[in-house]
Amino acid sequence: MDHFQAVFDRFAPRAQAFFAGKLCDAFAFDNDAGRGYLHILRQGRLRVARDGQDDLDLDQPSIILLPRRTPHIFTPDAAGADLVCATIDMGGNAGNPIALALPDMLVLPIAEMTTLGPTIDLLLDEGLAGRDGRQVALDRLFEYLLVQVIRHIVGSSRVSTGMLAALAEPALARAISAMHAEPGRGWTLDDLADLAGAIKRGSMSISTV
Repeated sequence: MDHFQAVFDRFAPRAQAFFAGKLCDAFAFDNDAGRGYLHILRQGRLRVARDGQDDLDLDQPSIILLPRRTPHIFTPDAAGADLVCATIDMGGNAGNPIALALPDMLVLPIAEMTTLGPTIDLLLDEGLAGRDGRQVALDRLFEYLLVQVIRHIVGSSRVSTGMLAALAEPALARAISAMHAEPGRGWTLDDLADLAGAIKRGSMSISTV
């Protein structure tokens, strides 16, 4: 079962690449359209600043995911930082539970995500080349990378609460996927227990605090 399919059928991720090259000066990112950002730090040292948060210094190739509008400032060191950047729309403003379950910012060292290597290589190649169709190729590659990043987050339990944490549990993931596939159905606890395949009928109870 594809645990993301039902959600992505309703909230297909979209990306638009807008920068590929060396960032030499401080730059403020604040998308008035309400979209988030997906950055790839290929090389260099970079300071990331956000209002109300401690600055973060990065010195290794990383993916920086901001799933919702989160104003931030990148300041490279004197040698500059090689970046490929895109705006993203995961449907968070429309209630996408995957987007809403993510923190405001995630930094993922590329060295920890070996399966993403080929996609990142393609992105960097397209970003630095001037071939025809470059924009559409970059946009689609960023959308694919976004799906891969979410897979990694779920598989590595990087998020401990919310829907993404539930999707890491196979039994819960089956029930959640079914509810999103048929949101108009009158689901009962017994229905969901049958789907989960891990809870006997009559043994489930709900408590409130």
